Amino acid sequence: MQSETTIPLPDQKVNLVIRQFRRENESWRRTLEFLIEEDIILKAGISEVLKNMNQTDEGILKKLEHFHNHLIKQNDIVRLLRTGVANMGKKINLDYYFETDFSSSITRIQRILRKQIETVELEFLKLKFDFNDYIDGILQN
Repeated sequence: MQSETTIPLPDQKVNLVIRQFRRENESWRRTLEFLIEEDIILKAGISEVLKNMNQTDEGILKKLEHFHNHLIKQNDIVRLLRTGVANMGKKINLDYYFETDFSSSITRIQRILRKQIETVELEFLKLKFDFNDYIDGILQN
């Protein structure tokens, strides 16, 4: 007789892992959508500053170009990650993941995606705060 505190049987454990991966995958999908929306907002901010500049200041133009180029790079990475997350979503919604090789493959891919999404999210947030600080600085002068 087994107590309820025992480790789940292999199939049960795989099912728990897959359900966790599904939740994580859905969270990533929402995070990436949010980053896309924020990208649009920041690019609109760049456009607004450019439209309202009284004179052409090379320093400001170069810095805005710097932010814009970084946003484009981040957007490209986010697009690739969206594809990776969508592909992973398809894999973890299949019913044949009980195979050990398939399960370890999914785990490996999930860990890679987790690290990549963490990195892109942190880099984007830093870029957003840097941009807002810069805009605040030029508007205060």
